[in-house]
Amino acid sequence: MKHGESCCWPVLAAVGLLVLLLTLYLSFGSPGWAASEPVILEGIKIDGLDVGGLTGAEAEEKLQRQIRELEKVRISLLFRDREFSFTYKELGVSVPAAKLIQKALDYGRAGSLWQQLWQRWRLRRKGVNFPLLFEWDQSRLTGLVRELATEINASPEDAHFHFSGDMVEIIPQKLGRKLDVSRTVSDITRVILLKGRGYVRVSTHPVFPRVTTADLRQKGITGLMAKYTTLFNPYNKPRVANIKLAAVQLDNVEIAPGETFSFNETVGPRTRQRGFQEALIIVDNEFRSGVGGGVCQVSSTLYNAVLRANLPVAERQRHSLLVTYVPLGLDATVSYGHIDFKFINNTDSHIMIKTEVTGDRLTIKLFGSPRPVRVELKSVVERIIPYETVVMEDDGIPAGKTFLEQKGKEGYQVRVEKRIIQEGKVVSHEVVSRDRYPAVNEIVRVGTGKPGL
Repeated sequence: MKHGESCCWPVLAAVGLLVLLLTLYLSFGSPGWAASEPVILEGIKIDGLDVGGLTGAEAEEKLQRQIRELEKVRISLLFRDREFSFTYKELGVSVPAAKLIQKALDYGRAGSLWQQLWQRWRLRRKGVNFPLLFEWDQSRLTGLVRELATEINASPEDAHFHFSGDMVEIIPQKLGRKLDVSRTVSDITRVILLKGRGYVRVSTHPVFPRVTTADLRQKGITGLMAKYTTLFNPYNKPRVANIKLAAVQLDNVEIAPGETFSFNETVGPRTRQRGFQEALIIVDNEFRSGVGGGVCQVSSTLYNAVLRANLPVAERQRHSLLVTYVPLGLDATVSYGHIDFKFINNTDSHIMIKTEVTGDRLTIKLFGSPRPVRVELKSVVERIIPYETVVMEDDGIPAGKTFLEQKGKEGYQVRVEKRIIQEGKVVSHEVVSRDRYPAVNEIVRVGTGKPGL
């Protein structure tokens, strides 16, 4: 072969290949391709649906029937034994049919000549199947899952003490849960993209309580240390209201080991703005009307519980006059900003104050770590202080007549003793306090006025 002849072979081969591809290209077309409305080339499917030879409108109509069936497919969200089911349509999922049809119409016709030839060669060999495209409104899907969260989320519950009568127990904490919105949405979209028809396990995060059972056990509150009850007149409404209000401020108050409890700091100012009312109080050795009357009964009741729990008293002062709701020498007066009642938690455990106001009774209980001892208190009258009778002339009263303005009351010198008994034996005996309650003079007014007034 001559040299010139050998150089022509590659050119001839390329021209022959080109002619072959053009023949293939033209032979694969359809009569409708050159018309005003082209048809989809043979061998093209959308999600397994044969659309070859169909116009765009015909293919879309055929595809829409399949899409409508797909919209009915349900995805079930599972949480424990509950199931929340949604259709693709309810989830806001849609199929962009127009985009798919256009993609099918363009296959073998769009792009460079070589691209078109390659696509047509592929169609002739094995055909092409376009998978469905899915679109969804991410905000709508997220919103739907957030709505579901209201059914699934659960707040944690702190461990807490439960008091029943004189008993106390710890109610364990409970874990909360929170729906993992982003992960659940991601799991749903993963199933959608796979055209799934099954289930999605809802993802949640644990939400931990602030107070655990272990936290409360460390406090050492295991039982009743002491309690005391005083009586009041239930018909004296203002005074009862003040007792209840002060008792509420004390209820559930916790005193840590080594801490000093202050009644005034805990109960706060006794003012009308805070709900306290006017009732009789003792001022300058006489009963007067004042805001907060009755609060001293609460402090005195607490004082008696503290003594019976064998806790050290840091500050306590008697009333200037006798009160009737506690034995002699066992009262503790308070006046905000002036006179306080304080005691110390000298145990290794926390102490919880519980108060109850029912009917005509105020009960205060101290819970903590009970001591294996019993406390006995005794009020001993060391001396009775007689009252004096004061006679006052009054010209506003007719001569010869008298008027008892104030009944006299005896005073007392009182000693309070405390005995500690353990296993039936007295292990300690001490004087808690000595108080002197002054007598109240009897006042008699004698008339010096004109007869007949």
